[in-house]
Amino acid sequence: MTRHTWLIPLDPAPAAFKTTLGTLEDCAIPYIIIGPELVRERLDETAPLASIVHGGAITPELMDVQRWLAEFHVPTLVLAERLTDHYEASLLDRGARDVVGLPASTRKLRSRLDALVRSERLAPVGSSLPDSVSVAGTMDIHLRQRTVDVGSRRVNLTKSEFEILLALALHQGDVMPRAELAVAAGNAYLSDRALESHISRIRMKLRAAGAPDCIDSVRSVGYRLQTAQ
Repeated sequence: MTRHTWLIPLDPAPAAFKTTLGTLEDCAIPYIIIGPELVRERLDETAPLASIVHGGAITPELMDVQRWLAEFHVPTLVLAERLTDHYEASLLDRGARDVVGLPASTRKLRSRLDALVRSERLAPVGSSLPDSVSVAGTMDIHLRQRTVDVGSRRVNLTKSEFEILLALALHQGDVMPRAELAVAAGNAYLSDRALESHISRIRMKLRAAGAPDCIDSVRSVGYRLQTAQ
């Protein structure tokens, strides 16, 4: 059975909402529109593949809806007008997968929507994602807190770096193609050179925290996270 993406409108500008609907259809993303007043009740019944909280301005109701989705570990893209750095940081801290200020170009929306949904389709088949993933007995990735620890040392990663490392960890031992890692990083159009830079910074930060080298480059394909040293 197809898992749909929820589109949750909270007083969006009509033109922006129309653009989002058109982009969803262009990307062939199955979706249903859920009123914000029904989100909490529906989450008790079933969880969507992902969600898009489509606001106008940032409101307490929007923040509440995002909090409920985060509690159920639903990957969420928040679209909002008059977005400030403060609100963007607050939404990301509350568990939003991505935040985009409106108005936004169709190309930008397409990239972010594609990244949101495809990264979930790449997740391992089976039960819901664990709260944490251990790598080679030396590194722990905490999905809810979005943190990485090597022993007692915290590794400070950017959002994109965390998503790339998490994608590798969820498929550790397998080769992840560059295109799939670009999607995980939130930019389906990420160049190979930019991805290499992300990987290089991840390796450097892990080494500085005392982790062994565990990310292998697979020529002309992608990268693999070793399961043991």
